[in-house]
Amino acid sequence: MWSEGKKLRRAAALLARGKLRIPSRDGSDPEPEAEVNAAAAFFGLSPEGRLEVEEEFALWPECVENFNLWLQVQTQWRVGVNGKEGLDYGSVVAYMKDVLLVPKKKRKELFDGLRAMEAAYLDELEQAAQ
Repeated sequence: MWSEGKKLRRAAALLARGKLRIPSRDGSDPEPEAEVNAAAAFFGLSPEGRLEVEEEFALWPECVENFNLWLQVQTQWRVGVNGKEGLDYGSVVAYMKDVLLVPKKKRKELFDGLRAMEAAYLDELEQAAQ
């Protein structure tokens, strides 16, 4: 789980920075360069040179279930005066139990991965605010 946790934390940090592109299932997504060129063309601009992508990130298959859960519980943030403070754990557990019907033994593993992502996401938001 340690290396999976690192991968999940990295995914959450990239999401917090807005630097994680999630492709569609059918692979019909335009490449980032095509997206930038289309956006620039809309304004009558033509970018010079090639788009530099900071890094490529791939999620391991064993992390996909956790990542999908993360995406599904994004409405469960507790929000304070300074923004997101943490996930509402009671709601997350209820969602896993009652909606996703995750077996009790599997819930702890998913919850641990979710908490790793939450910590990385909040750390990234805090760094961005400074």
